[in-house]
Amino acid sequence: MSQSTADATSVGYPGPGCVSGFGSGVWYKFTPDLNGQLVADTMGSDFDTGLAVYIGLCNSLDLVACDDDGGGNLSSKIIASLVAGEMYYMLAGGYAGSTGNLAFHFAFTPTAPPASLSIQMQGAVAGLAMNGSVKAVYEIECSTNLNSTSDWSLLTTLSLPQSPYLFYDFSSTNRGMTFYRTRLQRPVVLAPQIGWVNFVKDSFGDYVSVLQPGTSFVFNNDVHIAILATDGAGTRFTFGPTPNNPLNDVIPNPSPNIGSTPGMYHNDLHLIDVPPSIIQPQPDVTIKAMSFQSGWRNSPIVVSRLQFRVADPIIQGTNAASFAVIEQTVSTQLWYTTDGTDPTNQAPSVGPVTGQAGGTSVSISALTNFTFKVRGFRDSYQPSGVVSQDF
Repeated sequence: MSQSTADATSVGYPGPGCVSGFGSGVWYKFTPDLNGQLVADTMGSDFDTGLAVYIGLCNSLDLVACDDDGGGNLSSKIIASLVAGEMYYMLAGGYAGSTGNLAFHFAFTPTAPPASLSIQMQGAVAGLAMNGSVKAVYEIECSTNLNSTSDWSLLTTLSLPQSPYLFYDFSSTNRGMTFYRTRLQRPVVLAPQIGWVNFVKDSFGDYVSVLQPGTSFVFNNDVHIAILATDGAGTRFTFGPTPNNPLNDVIPNPSPNIGSTPGMYHNDLHLIDVPPSIIQPQPDVTIKAMSFQSGWRNSPIVVSRLQFRVADPIIQGTNAASFAVIEQTVSTQLWYTTDGTDPTNQAPSVGPVTGQAGGTSVSISALTNFTFKVRGFRDSYQPSGVVSQDF
């Protein structure tokens, strides 16, 4: 759901402590029929939000959960356990009284008990009668050796459509004595976000960090690469040169035991508090990341491709005796030709000429009617494209 908070008020609000200067809030309420897990966020809002969950009476509320920037990009996100029959109040509003178009998302997953299971043989086919919570997700496993804890195999995962529910194991005809069990599928850890760190002014005039997540980037200058993960979750990442063919991907998938641990990053950090970039510039690199937490299923693996490429030079001026080449990528070496060939970073191309802020002056007064071609090079970067101009 979405709505504007331009006309929302702050009169009588309890003021969530995790959000500085909270104001202009909108209230939602929810009473679960079963115990379960709440996930609420303001992702997609166009202003800096805060989010809180309360129980109690309107004039005497108790804070259950609070978040400022857990959703990324100045949005908020809360994960909380709710109790059946309790009235919960959710308050979404602005950091430092900010207002705008609020996007509010809400999901509730009941905490279901394990299913009971009975076996009804029909010839050689085992029919498994399950009693459990409808719509809860269960894993059905089987084993032919109870003396080995590693012998349990997953038959299927299903969202229980009704209770009781009859599931047939047609593969049982190919096995000997088989034992079955059901397990309530654990919740999944939220996937981490890979991105680059931008710095914006907060309401106090300080520059603070904001992660810009994505799956593909092209950078013309050095940036700070970070991973934003759910509080309380561990995270691992791996990286390597981007494969030319996905079938030849040799970058290992991260797991709780594989990969490196990134520095702990959060939004709203000052520059001095931001952990070091997880990678240094490389021409074309792919990063994989995942999160994990005890009692939860591992998050999906997220992938992001990063390319560092010298920006195309800009030729400014039409007089061969006095023109400039402007290059946006710092520490770039410019090489050029006047014979119509594409420049390289070695002779017979002319260079290197160090690109400078405001442009690099070039003068070629001895030639007329020639094609000037220039290209930028920098270590650990892809070279720029070839830019040309006729004089």
